[in-house]
Amino acid sequence: MQLREDHELAVRLDRDGGCDFGGEGLDRFADQSGCRLGGDEGKDALHWFLHVVVVTRLILDHNDQIKGRWILPRKVADMTRQLEDTTGDSPIDAAPLLGIDRRSAIDAVRLRIGMAISLGLLQPGERLPDQQDVALGLSVSPITARRALASLADQGVVVRRRGRGGGTFVADEPPQNVLEELAASPAESHAVNRLVDRRLLFECAVTHFAAVNATAAQLDELERLTHEMAGSSNWSEYHQADERFHRLVAACSGLGAAVDVYNEALAELYAYFIPYPIEFLHESNRDHIALVNALRAGDDRGAVEVSRRHVDVLHKTMFMGLAGGDGHQSG
Repeated sequence: MQLREDHELAVRLDRDGGCDFGGEGLDRFADQSGCRLGGDEGKDALHWFLHVVVVTRLILDHNDQIKGRWILPRKVADMTRQLEDTTGDSPIDAAPLLGIDRRSAIDAVRLRIGMAISLGLLQPGERLPDQQDVALGLSVSPITARRALASLADQGVVVRRRGRGGGTFVADEPPQNVLEELAASPAESHAVNRLVDRRLLFECAVTHFAAVNATAAQLDELERLTHEMAGSSNWSEYHQADERFHRLVAACSGLGAAVDVYNEALAELYAYFIPYPIEFLHESNRDHIALVNALRAGDDRGAVEVSRRHVDVLHKTMFMGLAGGDGHQSG
């Protein structure tokens, strides 16, 4: 599809509320744009284009929202379901099934820790957080974390030491053959890049409305969370505060049901996060501080740009970008 032509068509169809991109409107859009829903390329392009149109209109039509005229945020979720009912599985929602979601929870934790070691994010001899903190940092149950660490210890990837100064440490020489098995496939890399793109759209939308609707108390809590992240001593502590921060930004938007959609996208992406050096995470926290400053100033454009950069860089800083096998397609 030609993006410019389809954008003009979408605006024309939606002008004055004439088309809600659902039902007949969706069929009309497909027919007039020349996009054939029967092909994978057409389905994929239409699916993503509709997301872009709706998120863009959410922002551009904010003034109309005040007058009682705006596209409901839940249209994003509704349109996705309509497309899936009409054309089969969504490329977005199907993506995680190609990767870590098909592994057991224990194997997923093993993979995430193993990749962090292979990529040099966890160094030989480095102490891992306590078992409970590993569970919280990777958003899994304590028993899953315990079994995963036990399995890695049995394979010599980590070692356990008792007594004062004990704990779980990265082995001085983890078996290379085991680490090679603990690697993501190209399909998993592609899936995560799609999740990053999905979150990017939602992040920009919730950030815009947070700049308009956030209360003083919410902004104070966001600032407190930036201090908590700045003072965190390991990746687990940081990740827990980071998740609370982004969920609160979404809550600040006041977008109701759309916040639930955002939180689902966030949780799906967090399931692929791996441990990072705390110095790297502290550097990333600069974005959080800049975002809070922009929100306090009511600078919606500045806030959205901070959020856009913060999420877009994940294509390079998550495991697929660091490994050089991102599978990401631009354009």
